[in-house]
Amino acid sequence: MVLDALAAYGQELVDRGVIPKSGWSSVPVQFAIIIGSDGRLINVVSLGYQVPLKKKTVTKYPTMSVPYRTKHQNGPTPFFACDNASYLLGLAGEKESPEKVVAKHRSAKYLHEEILGPLLGSSPKATALWEFFAKWDPQKALDMDCIKENLDAILTASNLVFRFEDDTYAHADPDIAAAWDKYYQTRVLAGSDIIMGTCLVTGEENVPIARVHPATTGVPMARGTGISLVSFGTNYDVCAYNWYDKQQGYIAPVSLLVTEQYGNALKYLLTTKCHYKIIGNSYLVFWAAHDEDNSLATAFSMAGFGRQEGDFDSEEDEALYHTVTSILSGNESAEKYADQLEDLNADFYVMVLRNHNVRFALTEFQHCTFGQMLENLRAHLKRATIISSRDDKETATPNIYQLLDALKCVGKDNREVPADMYDSLVRAIITNTPYPRELLSLLLLRIREDGGLSENRMAAIKMYLLKNSNSESVKEAATVAINPNCNDKAYLLGQLFWHYEKLQKSAMKKVNRSIRDSFFTSAMTRPASVFPSIFAKGQHHISSLERKSDTAGLAVYYNQLIGGIMDRLGSDPLPTMFSREESSLFALGYYHARQESYRKKPDDDPDGAGDSAA
Repeated sequence: MVLDALAAYGQELVDRGVIPKSGWSSVPVQFAIIIGSDGRLINVVSLGYQVPLKKKTVTKYPTMSVPYRTKHQNGPTPFFACDNASYLLGLAGEKESPEKVVAKHRSAKYLHEEILGPLLGSSPKATALWEFFAKWDPQKALDMDCIKENLDAILTASNLVFRFEDDTYAHADPDIAAAWDKYYQTRVLAGSDIIMGTCLVTGEENVPIARVHPATTGVPMARGTGISLVSFGTNYDVCAYNWYDKQQGYIAPVSLLVTEQYGNALKYLLTTKCHYKIIGNSYLVFWAAHDEDNSLATAFSMAGFGRQEGDFDSEEDEALYHTVTSILSGNESAEKYADQLEDLNADFYVMVLRNHNVRFALTEFQHCTFGQMLENLRAHLKRATIISSRDDKETATPNIYQLLDALKCVGKDNREVPADMYDSLVRAIITNTPYPRELLSLLLLRIREDGGLSENRMAAIKMYLLKNSNSESVKEAATVAINPNCNDKAYLLGQLFWHYEKLQKSAMKKVNRSIRDSFFTSAMTRPASVFPSIFAKGQHHISSLERKSDTAGLAVYYNQLIGGIMDRLGSDPLPTMFSREESSLFALGYYHARQESYRKKPDDDPDGAGDSAA
């Protein structure tokens, strides 16, 4: 299913001219080997260029369409017209065996001589490239300043290409390109060493089967040599390297054409910003069928995955953003913007790939219509909306990155989010299924560890309760702002705790250790053990306010406020222990009461404490 979808998208990209045709690959190229018409090496130059990024500059390299390449195997596996320094120049790094490098360079020489030999004399540039391999002596490479000065960078570069004195590249020369196409069709796809079989993806019979699947290069935060979606290990004891006398890709046959198509499509997706998001150690990859201007992919990227209003590259982007936000919010103006999107019924694909250094692990794959995907996101964002703790916003809806940041422990670097949580949370969002059970446990743990009750954490608690809980009383409390009609005990006790905390501040003005510092964690888990002490301290604070004429009104205010909540609690004993859901409701009640207090009008706020949210 995954390879089929990627291969189909790869063919679509080929038809649109976005990625190379069969027999070619798009790769970033670090160096150009400049040769003369006689094949003499003139220079080796870096193709890197500086690009400003925030407060610094980074080095980028051009991406070129070069003769098809997968990844190097244990033995010599040369590539035509684009390869590393070991193959093209015969240069050995510190960790490479000189004998192996000699074999690599010799294999590259034989490959180029075989492909270019028929063009000798008839194509000047093909002849020059042939002459280079015939004359080049790796032993004299370090005598050249252009190599000696950049040796470390040249040795670590994945891709070097040949360039002539007229600034044209060898692989772009029509004669050389045609020679490669002929070789690819007759030797690679139909060679004597090619094994024919039935492709498991397309069902085609008697087609060339790929022994090795492609490695995707140029992926952000991944190793430069590439990372594979499909691979077969070489540990005979634990990996399916040999199975029924078959090796590597022949165990699960996929045609060479399909591996090319899906490999090129995956590389395009993982190197095009509107098609992927990096979340932790995973990549969220998404695309739509027949989305020629990538508007659907861009819209999905904007829909709650980190894109903020005001950061637009064009008026079209801004219009698209309003389209998406209108649809997600259910705004009546959605129809006004609907024509900005090509097709809500378009096939849409989302997958999550976790980076395991040398290979990807596919942790999620979802296929539905674009409209259904937006509906899934809309449902999630609606659940995650909560009253904001900022004065300039009424409500807040955290994006995926803000939700994940809420799971981290403030001020403690060793309290990171488990890797599985990233994938599980994304899966729940895009499929509109229950959130991972571990999410609530982790949120409560973080609150106990650092005491933080941010709007993002409360939004995460609210969305979890609305989706995962079966209790109607729980859902009554999981509202955007305070629900005055909810009489859930945990929710009311959370509100009560906030009012006692505010009462303490009103009575003492300067507090060295607040009620929250002393009792919040215990109150959130074992209310019966701490609330009697809180009640006693609260009565003492009210008495302090009553003794002063200028604060007597406050005493009446708090008596009425706290008394009203106590009446709703009833006369039943306080719970000895809270469940996870009840602890969550306690925290949510506290947050709701706090934000309600801060947002009161001055005339309704006798304490004057509603200045800003903590």
